Amino acid sequence: MRTLNAPLPDDSTPAAAQDGRREMRVKAGQPTRRAVLGGGVSAALWLPALAAEATTTLEAGLAGYNGASPGPLLRVTAGRRLNVRLVNRLAEPTSLYWPGLSGGFPGLDGAALAPGATRDVGFTPAQAGFHLYGPYGTSAGLFGAIVIDDPSPPAADLDAVVIFSGADAAGLRVNAGPAPLRLTAPPGGRVRLRLANASAALTLPLTASGATAHVIAIDGSPSELFEPRGGEFPLCPSGRIELMFDLGDAAVEFALPDRLALRIEPNGARAGAKPAIAALPAAANLPQEIALERALRVNVVLAGAPKPGFTINGVGGAGWPGKPLFQAKRGAPVSLTLQNRTASPQTLRLEGHAARQLHELDDGWDPYWRDALPLAPGRTLHAAFVAQTPGKWPLASASPDARAQGLKAWFQVS
Repeated sequence: MRTLNAPLPDDSTPAAAQDGRREMRVKAGQPTRRAVLGGGVSAALWLPALAAEATTTLEAGLAGYNGASPGPLLRVTAGRRLNVRLVNRLAEPTSLYWPGLSGGFPGLDGAALAPGATRDVGFTPAQAGFHLYGPYGTSAGLFGAIVIDDPSPPAADLDAVVIFSGADAAGLRVNAGPAPLRLTAPPGGRVRLRLANASAALTLPLTASGATAHVIAIDGSPSELFEPRGGEFPLCPSGRIELMFDLGDAAVEFALPDRLALRIEPNGARAGAKPAIAALPAAANLPQEIALERALRVNVVLAGAPKPGFTINGVGGAGWPGKPLFQAKRGAPVSLTLQNRTASPQTLRLEGHAARQLHELDDGWDPYWRDALPLAPGRTLHAAFVAQTPGKWPLASASPDARAQGLKAWFQVS
């Protein structure tokens, strides 16, 4: 096991300080038995693992997907196809994309769905993971989570999806209600938490107390097993962190500096003994090494302000840039130098890929993969990845508002 000598990276931590097909309609408010057993209705709206070629319907409306925000939790086993029928009940166009999984970027790789229209979309995930879904545009409460299950997952007495949202800490929401969310698990029980930040611009500096929480995955990809120093789990916009820990005889809390966000209390009969917490199997779709010495080196400079607008490498505007930021052949390593010259924290999403965050001196990288890259004002971040998925992919802000104000670019993999 690895213990970091610094917190997980957020938008303020210097890089040098970081170590180491049957149609199914989902009705909101009707959880399955698993939801009740898994910590309460508030923990998540569960779907059973979808069979191959199953279809689930998502209706996008003012109240969210299928009348709820967050929308229903989607689950599918890795290697099985997930088909979704998107119905647009909004008065404006919408879309559906799966950050870290597949495309769906209006104007870049397709068109938005018109009001009143229906579209079938789907994909077959190859790798287990935890992700968000929603429109690639104004969200208006449209978001939900998707769990791609491993055929042989590690045992857990509580497997809970927890989605944070809200414009600021004062209005923080956790799943379908205001913070804090309260869950229960048996004393001595093993808890797997899948935490996601669905807010557009709010970074959550969570701190855990009451148990030693181990990081097992970040942004949908398995990580090395480690414990962040001080139990600090900063969660940037669109970021996801998966944790595993054993609950003792006292509650475990996850708090922000000024409020409690999540509390898990022991309840019921004591759980049986379990083996030591172990790392998840490494992702088969990610490389073991990145050949930095032959990487395509790309400088990315974020500048400007909401008014008159942001730019990336001097290019802004409401639409997508006419040319790619860079082009890479499949299998080519890419090294990014990201500079935030704006006056506010920014989070860039690297779509279709996952990157290693490099140390400032290029003498190593952190023990996990990321597709959400946080940058504090005035900071520079170095990241590297291998171009693996052909197509046009955004490197753009996690915030729909910031993207509309110019903070977006795209790259092409051929």
